[in-house]
Formats: sequence, C-alpha cells, structure tokens
Amino acid sequence: MAVAVVAAEGPILDRVLDEEHANAAAGLSRAAYGRFDAAQMKTGWGRGHLRRFALTDGATVLASAKQYALAGVLDRQPVRVCGIGSVFAHLPHGSPADAEMLVERLID
Repeated sequence: MAVAVVAAEGPILDRVLDEEHANAAAGLSRAAYGRFDAAQMKTGWGRGHLRRFALTDGATVLASAKQYALAGVLDRQPVRVCGIGSVFAHLPHGSPADAEMLVERLID
C-alpha cells in the first residue's frame, strides 16, 4: 500500500482517539474522551476550524494530527493561518519521521 494522508473518520478516528487518549486525555475515560471530541466537532467553531488527519499505510495509522484553520492579520492584511496540534506517532507501526511527514503534508 502507499502512504497517504486521509481525514480521520470512522475506524481511523477511533484509532486516533485511542492514541490521543493514551497520551493526553486529561483524566477523562476513553468513552468520555470520544464524547468530548464528538461534541467539539459538532460546534460551529469545530465544524469550521478543526479537522483531524492521519498518515496511513493501508488500514494502519502511522501518525495523526489536528489541523486548525484560523484567521490572523499581518501588516494590516487578513491572512489564513494553519495551526497544527496533537501530533502523535502511532507506535509500534509509526515513527517520529511519520509524524514529521504528516505535519509537512498538512502545511503544504
């Protein structure tokens, strides 16, 4: 299979949330973390500004990240800003290099 960047949805989203929960759940159970994520994505802000992506090799998730579509001002001109967060390499299949590749592709 070829390595690809895909929207994190369905079973891929479940694997992404499993990894995030294991590393950054802030005390929430896995079920509560999933409900929190779903609720955030249903808000107007979430629908318009937040997307999750995964770097995959077939059905295997190698890395994942959130991409934020933000607005800013530079030299008094409006600009679009790409924020990237919650970057994770999904071990044991993924590596830090996979996470770096995902970030580079999201910036592009």
